[in-house]
Amino acid sequence: MDQHMEKIKTMDEADWNSGALTGVKTWKKKDRATKIKVVLKTDGGQDITVDATYGKVAAKFGDQRLRVLKNGDVLAIRLPNHIARPALDVVVNFWRWQQSTGAEKSPEEIKDFAEASVTEVEEEAARLDVYAAANCMVTKGFEDVTPLLRAASQRVADAMTTVSAEQAREYLGLVPDFTEEEEKKLLHDLASADN
Repeated sequence: MDQHMEKIKTMDEADWNSGALTGVKTWKKKDRATKIKVVLKTDGGQDITVDATYGKVAAKFGDQRLRVLKNGDVLAIRLPNHIARPALDVVVNFWRWQQSTGAEKSPEEIKDFAEASVTEVEEEAARLDVYAAANCMVTKGFEDVTPLLRAASQRVADAMTTVSAEQAREYLGLVPDFTEEEEKKLLHDLASADN
């Protein structure tokens, strides 16, 4: 069943809680004593019946699509599902500001607005989400978002300059590749090589 869960269509927490499930073909409930079953439809068109709890977990590992209007076309940009709404709002607001008609914006004005947009995000995890969302948009051809990506990258880099490797892993949500003993030996060897 896991192989089919990879490409479940978009389903976010708000859709799940409201009962308006995107990507869910049917939604069944027999009675209060039985578990809720949902039928998920994969991108390949296959139907998979699962417990509602499993469906909710699967949705977390799916993707979400940010719909934007570019040159008269509605484009759906796939983003990792972990990116929270506040980060998406920052990226979309920046992009809309860039697209707004009116006087041409100077590079300095664009840079200042990008930095202010990232600065207004208070939580570090949300700043990582801004970075991830901006990176997705830039890789999909939205070059207008590049100044925001640079500002978010700089913010993450600044946060990394004063932390230990362990704190950096925690900040970025990374799992160590080495056991504790292997890491100590590696750090010792690196320190010896520097001398």
